[in-house]
Amino acid sequence: MRFKATTWILAAALVAIISYFFLVEERGQTAKEKARREGTKLFLYEPKDIVKFALINPQGERIEVAHEGSLWKVVFPVEAEGDEPTIASFIGQVVPGRRGETLRDAGKATEYGLAKPFATLIIFRGEAPLPDTLFVGDKTPTSSNTYVRLGGSPDILISSELTHNVMNKNLFHFRDKNFLSLASDSIGALTIRTPKETLLLRREGKHWWFVSRAARADRRKIEPYLTNLTSAIIYGFVREDLEELAPYGLQNPSRELRLSSGGDVTRIAFGSMSEDKVHAVRTGLDRVVLLDGSLLDAFDWTADNLRAMNLAFFNEDSVKTVRYETADTSVVLRKSRGKWSTTGADTSSIRSWEVSALLRKLGGTTFEKIVREPLPREDARTPKFILRVTLEDWRERVLDRITIAADARGAETGASRSADAIGRLPEHAFDDIHAIFKRIGAEER
Repeated sequence: MRFKATTWILAAALVAIISYFFLVEERGQTAKEKARREGTKLFLYEPKDIVKFALINPQGERIEVAHEGSLWKVVFPVEAEGDEPTIASFIGQVVPGRRGETLRDAGKATEYGLAKPFATLIIFRGEAPLPDTLFVGDKTPTSSNTYVRLGGSPDILISSELTHNVMNKNLFHFRDKNFLSLASDSIGALTIRTPKETLLLRREGKHWWFVSRAARADRRKIEPYLTNLTSAIIYGFVREDLEELAPYGLQNPSRELRLSSGGDVTRIAFGSMSEDKVHAVRTGLDRVVLLDGSLLDAFDWTADNLRAMNLAFFNEDSVKTVRYETADTSVVLRKSRGKWSTTGADTSSIRSWEVSALLRKLGGTTFEKIVREPLPREDARTPKFILRVTLEDWRERVLDRITIAADARGAETGASRSADAIGRLPEHAFDDIHAIFKRIGAEER
């Protein structure tokens, strides 16, 4: 029994020693490691603690940026929206920062470029009564590391992070350079004004229409242009007010866009060129800016070259019946439960992708030239058709009727209800469409 008691006493002592090691020694080691890490930091706080900073850059400009609400804003020398990613990156490179070698009692600051610093950064924290000031001096002789000093400390620090490149920022870097805050798909109407013509366009679903005529505009031109416009970057802030616009061709601008989004209208005026950039102003931005010159492409559009030239416009998903007629062919294709089949005496299933290929070809065929618009009534437009395709929905309502005719010389014209026009077609348009139809395997024999 005495042996067992002794064993238990020794075990308890061992547990106590181990516990002491982990609770005391380990804590001590952790505290030392934490102190060591803290000692390598330039600032003992995090980027989230900063509410404002002022940078005096190498050019002597003073730029002040403040956190307002959830966003950064430039507050001096102008008031402007801040470039969030650039500001966040800048702060993250500075704070908390890392101390390198310390040169204590290093002598005169002039030896390290700190009498007249390369740059000065003043950092404000919400709870701190006084800001922290960081002076950035010369590069070290053998690397891109930089001499820095904090406030009035006599010590000179060597930093590998606060390089001249990091601190060489100007006002343009810190301000928001997005020209518009609109999404391209939110624009419901577009006006393009030039001295020769004013185009009024409206969006209906995925399509664009001319307001002044019952014709579709070419969305393949309009949509990419609006994407470029709404993602346009400002390349330069030329003037911070609108007091004098004549030097930039904006006093009486000859080129103007109007964008309607919801109930808001944004007016953009374009002026003179500066190399490959164009001067511009817009509603809500009381400054003259430089934009990419390619944004002037819209002013080359006319009612003729912007018209959509498709033979037909229809939604493939709405088509449930295709009536395909030629001089020696009459076939009805019907879709039921997602599958296509022929109807009539010789009913057979067909591959859906083959019908889709036919519909895509019909919708993708384009006019070379519009001959007449709008359409005459019914089929008087093409009395001798070589192809007629009628598209119906599930209620057997006609969605579109597409017709192709050929004259004595073989030149082909086409028309459709949805295009509301007659136009000249490319050579062999019918042959190309009919070849796809034959592959469906539905042609009567």
